[in-house]
Amino acid sequence: MIRFFQFILISLLLLVANVSLGQSIPKNVEKNFAKKYPGTEVLEWEFFDQSYTASFFQGDNYVVSIFDKNGNWQQSTRQLKEEQLPRKVKKCWKKKFKDVQFVSAMLEVDKMTEKPKYHISFESSQDLVNLVYNKRGRLKEKVKEPIVQD
Repeated sequence: MIRFFQFILISLLLLVANVSLGQSIPKNVEKNFAKKYPGTEVLEWEFFDQSYTASFFQGDNYVVSIFDKNGNWQQSTRQLKEEQLPRKVKKCWKKKFKDVQFVSAMLEVDKMTEKPKYHISFESSQDLVNLVYNKRGRLKEKVKEPIVQD
């Protein structure tokens, strides 16, 4: 799980340029962040492609949240523990993939324009498997990527 989570974090960091020194976060972005996540301290703000990204912890969960330049929330990705998955997602995943020994990541992706989705990633003997479920436990997407050995 740590390896895939590190991959996600590194990918996000590479995709998002740091807010330059001297450039502050617009007040409307900070205000809307504080409204959505009261009392939460941002670890890092980043700016890329006209959007502001806040990285922070919500309890024990690492979260990345994106706001547009006008301060409107766009999406959040939250790292989950297995017990935090919705009951139906967990039940369907465990039933269909009961032999999985090691999960790389469990994420909740919540977008302004969509209902939340739950991403579960794990390695099989030859592939990295990424599953996407809706809240009712329906598998919406399954992507297999070959594991590249160096």
